Amino acid sequence: MGDFFQAFVKKGKISTFAEYLVDIPAVLPPAVAGIALLMAFGREGIIGKFLSSIGIQISFTVIAVILAQIFISSTYYIKVAYSSFMSVDRTIWEESQLIGVNDFKLMTAIYIPITKRFLITGLISTWARAIGEFGATIIFAGNLEGKTRTMPLAIYTAMQSDLNYALSLSVIMVMCSFIIIYLCRFMIKKDVDRF
Repeated sequence: MGDFFQAFVKKGKISTFAEYLVDIPAVLPPAVAGIALLMAFGREGIIGKFLSSIGIQISFTVIAVILAQIFISSTYYIKVAYSSFMSVDRTIWEESQLIGVNDFKLMTAIYIPITKRFLITGLISTWARAIGEFGATIIFAGNLEGKTRTMPLAIYTAMQSDLNYALSLSVIMVMCSFIIIYLCRFMIKKDVDRF
């Protein structure tokens, strides 16, 4: 059994522990995730202290925004990818092992083409979750105008001085959400209709 697909085919203590790690960002309050990222990558953080010593700063930069969004939303993509790979007929994997197909070729030639629409749909919905991230972003990346301010942070900032501007930004976010939901449903329906 190949190392790569063993995680998908065989359940064990390591894969259960990995599932717990994947689920943690989904259940953590975003503010706690932001603090965790700050303690890891901030100037005095575990990894951040080393990065600061070589002149790299992550917290309160665009990279911090990206890391916060990935940390919070990656759970959704991993779950979609896992479910789509598990939905592929197991006999494909078994027969490929009999004829000696390696895991990389099996993944690129069989699994990804079969699950492509679900993987893209997962990517779209994960991105949608990422652009709505607020708590981890404001703590880890800050709310610096023109640098780390995302749409949710702009809405939060506008709420304190200009309600109409905040409402306009909110309407844009709602419209984006509808478009994203439509794209996801359209891609899934198209894939289901093929079968």
